[in-house]
Amino acid sequence: MVQINISFLKPGMKLLSDLTTPQGNLLLPAGSLLDERIINRCKKWGVVQADVESPEQSGQEDWTEIDPELLSQAKTQVQELFCRHRHPSQFIKVLAGDIVKQKAAALASEESAPLEAEELQQQEPTFSKQELDLPKLDADRIVSNTEELASLPEVFAKIINTLNDPDTTADSLAEIISYDVNLSAKLIKLVNSPLYGLIQKVDSISRAISLLGLQTVKNLAVNASVMEMFKDLSPDLLDMHSFWKHSIACGVVAQLLWGSSGRKGGEVFFLSGTLHDIGRLIILKDHPEYMRAVLLHPERGQKPLYQLEKKIWGFTHFELGAKLITSWNFPLIFSDLVKYHHFPKKARYEGEATNIHFADIIVHALELGESGEKNVPPVEAEFNKDLGVSLKDLRELLEQIKHLVHHIQNIFFQEKDEE
Repeated sequence: MVQINISFLKPGMKLLSDLTTPQGNLLLPAGSLLDERIINRCKKWGVVQADVESPEQSGQEDWTEIDPELLSQAKTQVQELFCRHRHPSQFIKVLAGDIVKQKAAALASEESAPLEAEELQQQEPTFSKQELDLPKLDADRIVSNTEELASLPEVFAKIINTLNDPDTTADSLAEIISYDVNLSAKLIKLVNSPLYGLIQKVDSISRAISLLGLQTVKNLAVNASVMEMFKDLSPDLLDMHSFWKHSIACGVVAQLLWGSSGRKGGEVFFLSGTLHDIGRLIILKDHPEYMRAVLLHPERGQKPLYQLEKKIWGFTHFELGAKLITSWNFPLIFSDLVKYHHFPKKARYEGEATNIHFADIIVHALELGESGEKNVPPVEAEFNKDLGVSLKDLRELLEQIKHLVHHIQNIFFQEKDEE
């Protein structure tokens, strides 16, 4: 019996043990022969590897056959990405090592497309001294001036208001969501995604609530509603598509990490992970010159972006984001996770904040979208000790993450699924 990475499975291989999803649901019993349809389904559902009978192991030696020059290029890129980690922990070493392999393999297979000519010629905008001398902002005033829920489309305002309303019922939530056809369709796709591992096909919001619970579906609906609020921001300073890809990826990875440690109560992570950088969007929306001053600062890349925010704005994106979420009457845990995702040891919900902290680091390392930060943020916690996930499990999770994140992002951006 040989355990093969999903990337190297081929039609005709025979399973020697049951093939299951990361949630433990059976995809195919032992003894079955693989075909293209099953292999594609494995990728879609985040399956990492399979036990097969005497396969050709041509793919298994590929790492050692990579051109040393390409490997050196990959290491240089990863060193720059992790430049703030002078004394890396075992977690960072495992993460960086895995990314070196991914980058080297991509270079070897020519998956790393060269930059477009116009992109290569594009000059980075200059940074003026005046942008260092901007007066400090008032975070409380910004929050009070931020678009009120009452001015949102009615359905979104109602959905956000359900989050902290204990009297919300499954029927009343399903009725609110049903008023928006696009939102309903998006939620149905989400609950049928690998993120929740349901084998039964869900075809209604009411059914989704009965299977996943009222709070999970509330959180998903609020998530889509908040994204709608910021959909029309200018891409001049931050690519919104890339920003939301990073944010969604953080939510997906946070939920996956928490579930892999066997702990309950993971329904908060998709929403809190997606909203962890929302403070930057408020500044981009109402004070773009202040966002520009941070993103074009000459010390960007040398220091964490939140240090430049504090210097120029007078507060950080996570402080502002937490204030906004509090003003919307979200349950306390959401503002706590947003406020302390860089410093989880200070959080009231320390375990949950640590989970978002590591999810953010992993997403930055895998370069899944962009939040404005150039490098992988510093680590405040110890992975094994604080999450209860072994480094061996981390390696397996890294295999799942890209497939799962890609699938969820496609739902939000309505991209055609390649599968």
